[in-house]
Amino acid sequence: MFSPHSSRKPVLWLHGPSKALNSSIAQHIADKCAQHGELTGSFFFDSKCPKHNNITHFAPTLALQLALSPLHGFQPGLLKALQETLFIAHGAIPTQVEQLLLQPLRGASIPGPFLVIVDVLDQCEGEENQCKVLAQLACIVQTPRSPLCFIVTSANAPHLRCAFGEPELRAVSSSAGVATNPTTIAEAL
Repeated sequence: MFSPHSSRKPVLWLHGPSKALNSSIAQHIADKCAQHGELTGSFFFDSKCPKHNNITHFAPTLALQLALSPLHGFQPGLLKALQETLFIAHGAIPTQVEQLLLQPLRGASIPGPFLVIVDVLDQCEGEENQCKVLAQLACIVQTPRSPLCFIVTSANAPHLRCAFGEPELRAVSSSAGVATNPTTIAEAL
């Protein structure tokens, strides 16, 4: 599904009016990518679940998924980061992303691409936190040799349109409105 030589930007924003349709499409894409060995991780925001409605668990969850994935060389870098900073899980998201994701990625020799799905971002508590997640995704994909690409699903909210319009994110992202069935969107990828 994803070609290492693809000219696609590494962040795709799928947005639409229905949380259920967005999640259905994300699940369909995840299934297809898993069949091809390209799905590395996912995070599902849920406004009704305390562990999934904020950004606290975002970077640690992705770090664990990457450590368990076929990304060779990531795990030693993550173990080193955890040994150096015991309380990183309580740090700010930029610190978590730097120490749990970016440092291990820099030390790894990993071909890609590998997909991470961030589902229903708009269910994350607080517009500011949603924008912080997007800023960190931009940092991750701009890291030299980063093999990761992201699909982000959410409502087409004004603050998210604004965030995706910022130069740092616009340079690494594309978007698609979701108004069709999951198969049609997945085939367009």
